[in-house]
Amino acid sequence: MIKAILAILQFTNVYSQYIDTMPPIRPGGMRPGGDMNTHGCIVSAGYNWCESSQMCLRQWEIPCSDNYNDCSDCLKRQRKGENIACPPDCDMPNIAVNSILTSIHDFPTPDGLSPVGGQDNPCEICPPPAPCPMPSPGCYYTPSDPDECGCIIGCGEFNCDMSILNPFTQLPAAPPSRIMCTELQLAIFNRCNLLCNDCDINDVLIVLGDCYINNEMAGNNLCYNECEIIQPNCNNKYVCPKITEITHCSEGGIDGYTTYQLSLIVQPDMNVKNIYAIFGDEHHNMHIPGAYHTDGIFGTNLGGISPSLISIYPDSKYDSWLTIDIIDGDLNNYISTIGIDYNIWTETYPLNVEDGAIYLMDPEMIITNNMEHIIGQLTIRSNIEERVIINVQGKQINPEKISGQIDRLGSWVDYQIEFILRRSENNNIISNSCTLWYDGCNTCMANNGILSGCTRLMCFTEDAPECRTYITSGH
Repeated sequence: MIKAILAILQFTNVYSQYIDTMPPIRPGGMRPGGDMNTHGCIVSAGYNWCESSQMCLRQWEIPCSDNYNDCSDCLKRQRKGENIACPPDCDMPNIAVNSILTSIHDFPTPDGLSPVGGQDNPCEICPPPAPCPMPSPGCYYTPSDPDECGCIIGCGEFNCDMSILNPFTQLPAAPPSRIMCTELQLAIFNRCNLLCNDCDINDVLIVLGDCYINNEMAGNNLCYNECEIIQPNCNNKYVCPKITEITHCSEGGIDGYTTYQLSLIVQPDMNVKNIYAIFGDEHHNMHIPGAYHTDGIFGTNLGGISPSLISIYPDSKYDSWLTIDIIDGDLNNYISTIGIDYNIWTETYPLNVEDGAIYLMDPEMIITNNMEHIIGQLTIRSNIEERVIINVQGKQINPEKISGQIDRLGSWVDYQIEFILRRSENNNIISNSCTLWYDGCNTCMANNGILSGCTRLMCFTEDAPECRTYITSGH
């Protein structure tokens, strides 16, 4: 009986010591948790025994020196996420370190290589968090590690989901019969589309081969031009006219001029072996408008410009000339001309040919097996419209029969093929084919020329805007 009474008194004594710090009694007479540890602290209510204070307390409300060595250590633990309270004087700025240190610790030197024992720690209250810009879709921040004072400085490392933003990411697998472009091929494809003026299309086509991006062959979408040229109508039997802009939206060549490449596309199943002459006669005049010409030895009238000359004088790349498939200077003299006075052909004076031609010395020669045959390049002022009219003749693969007999010449001819050269305006600086646009500072997602999800970086200088990634289907 006495032992029972003593036990009750002991419990009453412990209870009376901590009643002021314990949570209020809930309706029904139960305190939160309802369990006690060996010190009489209700753990489930957040109370733990503090040896230095000899009392039960919540460590995030009342400081307990069991949890830290000094103010510096306490504040550092708080910054690292420990939910503990520090003495009130620890929050005072510029407080003398010696007044709060209870022991001396080693702190790293500024070079981070060697500790200096017994020196004061200059740590104070951490600066407020940096105002980090909102990351764009698919991007996030990885916080930087705390410094020796436990402070996190800056926004951390900026990371993005590269499957969304990386233009060189391998795209979804193609059907088994198709070969997907490798990362290297994708890199070359995207770089060429960004810099069409300086891209050697033929070399890039060789690198790409027959690889696919999504459901499109990469080569078919190389250097898609947002200033697409309106192609001429085709009313001819054997070949159709095609215009390709060598400059890019009238930029990148001779200032104020646009450079066009003229070619003929062979109609399917028309028994065409080659093209061996473009000409004008008294019934079917050939008209070549006035055009820009490079001066002196760096210009030509026939066969294009040698790459070695272009390397010496880059403007010669935009010279005006006529040809039959040869574009690199005709070093072997395959092409000749008759009845055309090129001396009168200037920027202001056209060629009107009534009895003359550009022709292959060997009319049976096949220079290319492609369906497209280049016949000239013209650089004209961007603010005017010009017309080109030519007549063309070539050989047949199998000579047709005429009145029951085989045509001994085995030739075909199309008359009055017309090209209309006019500048195509670029009404939207952001191409509809662009999916990732860089405005010189921030990067934005683009959809049909409309921007969204831009990063919000503060830039003191700006680069030239450019499209970083293009779509490769739907053109």
